[in-house]
Amino acid sequence: FISKELSIRIGSPIIGKSKKLENVINQTILAAGSDYANVLITGESGTGKELLARLLHYCSRRKDKQFLAINSSIFTSSLAQSSIFGHVKGAFTGAISNQSGYLELAHKGTLFLDEIGDMPLDIQTAFLRVIEEKKIMPLGSNHYKNVDFRMVSATHQDIKSMTDKKTFRLDLYNRINTIQIHIPPLRERKEDIPLIINYLLTNLCTKLDKEVPEITSQVINYLCEYDYPGNIRELNSIMQRLVLFNKKNKISIEDLYEILPKKEVPDPIQTLSNMNLSDMERILINQAMIKCNNVQIEACKLLGISSYSLNRKLKKFKC
Repeated sequence: FISKELSIRIGSPIIGKSKKLENVINQTILAAGSDYANVLITGESGTGKELLARLLHYCSRRKDKQFLAINSSIFTSSLAQSSIFGHVKGAFTGAISNQSGYLELAHKGTLFLDEIGDMPLDIQTAFLRVIEEKKIMPLGSNHYKNVDFRMVSATHQDIKSMTDKKTFRLDLYNRINTIQIHIPPLRERKEDIPLIINYLLTNLCTKLDKEVPEITSQVINYLCEYDYPGNIRELNSIMQRLVLFNKKNKISIEDLYEILPKKEVPDPIQTLSNMNLSDMERILINQAMIKCNNVQIEACKLLGISSYSLNRKLKKFKC
């Protein structure tokens, strides 16, 4: 969905073909053009909220400035105010020099606050004032400093219900939620899973200087049907274990059962009676593309068809 250059800048490509993922990317790129609008990214743990925040930053006019990622849970410490606003020398015991806070470090750039639902109420109040005034006063100082940053927040929690329970400020929620982007969980876009498996498998083997192992259709079927409570982060962990502990250059369903609960997964070959010719052709082409790491010339050789025929079938089946 994004260029190789942009993938390098954000630290990872974004892999998939589902309409839901495409919509998320399009929303993010559109939001990037609204340079001062605060953005709230929602989604379950492991869906890639920080990756999306980085995409937002590097597609914006602030792309050459700082992208500062902070987990909101750190603001529970006694030095939270200092870390946010900075301090001047002598502001408190141990303040031996002037120190810039996160808001000043993010000047002209993007401040990404991950898991903002974990932010304490007193820190929420402090952030609300800064968002409105775009001014900070470092601890121990008598002078304000102007700050210009874009605030992008992320959470896996239902912040709207938290405002009803008074555990999150409604006025802050309205400030950070100018634009909201929701990342659907992996189980709701299963058509992306084979492509992600292929990418993770190839990328990991390249890093380890290992030959890419064959992966059986039963393994693919299981991984496509699994619900992934931990989303892409969990799938990445599964693939790492399958590759690291594989000695046969082939990943079988028995290898997968050592990681995930055992269950019967029908092999496509064993369920031909329930399929029509089109179903079987789609599965065969998909398996060939996975086996050949999406190299179409190799897949043509494996299938014994021309590149024209393969392209036509890829478009037909949206493989």
